[in-house]
Amino acid sequence: MSRARQLDTRPLIAALIVYAGASLFQHVHNALFLSVHSALPSRLSVLNVYAAWAAMSVIGLAGYVLLRQKYLAPALIALVIYGACGLDGLAHYVVAEFSAHPVMMHAAILLETVSGIILICLAAATAVQARRLGMLRSY
Repeated sequence: MSRARQLDTRPLIAALIVYAGASLFQHVHNALFLSVHSALPSRLSVLNVYAAWAAMSVIGLAGYVLLRQKYLAPALIALVIYGACGLDGLAHYVVAEFSAHPVMMHAAILLETVSGIILICLAAATAVQARRLGMLRSY
């Protein structure tokens, strides 16, 4: 198969790496400053924050492994779900007012949200490219 007919997943993988880093940064920041957030339920612990990150990361890792194994449709679905998990950072603004968060928290939320959206968009673009190359079927 010619190089022109191969699916280029490099941008998708780059977006996955950036999003994974942003997600880790956001969750570490949440865990470090958990005691500062008075509006959060007392049952929420540092362990809960890291467990949430681990659960989300398993989805991203599964998407990456599926992509490497050429299971394209399930890989793209997993990566879209993983990217959508980044939108949960916006829930910080439901729990507390915008002004209640420090600048670093806003930066972490923005980085995770934007990189998650970019991952979703690149997964969709990869699906379109794969469909044009005949690598995905429509039902």
